[in-house]
Amino acid sequence: MRSGLKADPSGFDPRCGDFRADPYPIYRSLRATAPIYRRPGEGDWLITRYRDVETVLKSRDFGRADQAAGLSEVQSRAAKTPLQKMREQSFEIVAGWTVLQNPPKHTHLRNQMRQFFNASHLKLYQEVAEDECRQRILALPDRGRTDLISEIAFPIAWRVNAAILGIEPKDFSLQLRNWTDSVARLTDLQPSFISGEQGLMAIAALSGYFSRLLAQPSSPGQPGLIQQLAEDLRDGGVGETDAMSTLIFMFAVGHSSTVNLIGNTILTLLRHPKEMALLSDPALLEPALSEVLRFESPVQSVTRTALVDTKVGDTVIKRGQAVHLIIAAANRDPEKFSDPDRFDIHRKAAPNLSFGLGIHTCIGLRLAKTTSLITLRYLLDRMRFELPKDDEPIWDEPYLGHGLKSLSVDFQKRH
Repeated sequence: MRSGLKADPSGFDPRCGDFRADPYPIYRSLRATAPIYRRPGEGDWLITRYRDVETVLKSRDFGRADQAAGLSEVQSRAAKTPLQKMREQSFEIVAGWTVLQNPPKHTHLRNQMRQFFNASHLKLYQEVAEDECRQRILALPDRGRTDLISEIAFPIAWRVNAAILGIEPKDFSLQLRNWTDSVARLTDLQPSFISGEQGLMAIAALSGYFSRLLAQPSSPGQPGLIQQLAEDLRDGGVGETDAMSTLIFMFAVGHSSTVNLIGNTILTLLRHPKEMALLSDPALLEPALSEVLRFESPVQSVTRTALVDTKVGDTVIKRGQAVHLIIAAANRDPEKFSDPDRFDIHRKAAPNLSFGLGIHTCIGLRLAKTTSLITLRYLLDRMRFELPKDDEPIWDEPYLGHGLKSLSVDFQKRH
């Protein structure tokens, strides 16, 4: 455990860098002493035991209203500024995200996107990922040091996400990445006032960007979600705010889990060289990825609101109260996984909760896993790499999306 942290529930602090880098001692304490824990001064609940997290994820007694309410608090503070209208429009866009909806609207919005994740589209995205992997590795010198996040993981995930949306890859800029980072901080657990302000401005900027793309003539050679929504807008099948919500959600969130999964996988393997050596057997790549999802989940927590008074275990959760389901803690619950703090790619399969359950199961689950497997295979086949002693990995600021901001490695290409 990092120095300065208390291994008790009071150490749960999403804004603390040491906690985000290694939250597991505090998760263990919560599971052992207060698996359903109400935070003093916050009025919400932390749930860390696997069986309780699973129960809430499957229950129709819980929904998604709380995150929109939390964003409303940020927006209400921002509404006092001269840019009130812009920020209110940004709030409406985020509040309309698919993941923040309950049925039937959630069902309608999810079905709208489902066609872009069918078998034929997944095959196309796989080809895109493979092409970007080849290009990225070819662009590297024979040996040296590189940041696997900025030079490998992010560009690959961006290219795949661009294919989903129908954006030309050449449109990528650092400004677009900065906007997505700001949106991630806005929608994080307990966003600061500054993060809220910056995030709402980023939403406004992305809205302008996508408005221009929606207004462009259709391009048969570049099909994607943008073109589909542009047609739906013209036909009256979707409103402007819903279209913008869908596009910004897919743009800002669509690639982040993949980037985090790739980075977390490489770092975990480098920290467990004996397990990494076993991956000379290609049949173990998929089990290794599944074990990373359990061991170092790219999603730390998801939030639900009690829609009625209901019980979880022996605890009554009142209607309107928020519960934070700590996925990463449930994935290391010794009641479900033997020796849960050990990374073991031969572990017998048990369902981790990293991509959710029920109606809110991540729609891009197969794509994120496929893209990550392709990247892992290319890296292991074409490079040897290790962690430098003078350049520590840096964890990113958001708590909910658990991933690395940078991961420097010393590498040498295989010939």
